[in-house]
Amino acid sequence: MKKRGTYLVPTLYLEDWMLEFGHLPPFYQQKMIDVSAVAKSNIKHAMQAGVKIAMGTDAAVYPHGLNAHELDVYVNQLGMAPLAALQTATVSAADLMGWSAKTGSLEAGKWRTLSPSRKIPWTMCACCKM
Repeated sequence: MKKRGTYLVPTLYLEDWMLEFGHLPPFYQQKMIDVSAVAKSNIKHAMQAGVKIAMGTDAAVYPHGLNAHELDVYVNQLGMAPLAALQTATVSAADLMGWSAKTGSLEAGKWRTLSPSRKIPWTMCACCKM
């Protein structure tokens, strides 16, 4: 993937959400634990090898509006730097879609992907906490 510049788009929060809220039968709960561990290990290895990562979501599995938890997984379970995690959802995602001229960075004339708010400090985002 690195050699060809191919993006990896993990969807790992879905596994954590299913383990906590999925009410899975014991067999499937254990399978989810086992599969999740392997997936996270493989993705961490790819990340450390320099494979490009863009944020993805399986939002149809868990309620909409929770996709920022994906960034928390990248930072707190895979060891990605907080800024790099934010970039997976902005610069990298725009590049993957071929939309870098339209969005992905805070520049005049581009679509906004981040909406800072005084009501919601960045430190409330678990991936931004130091």
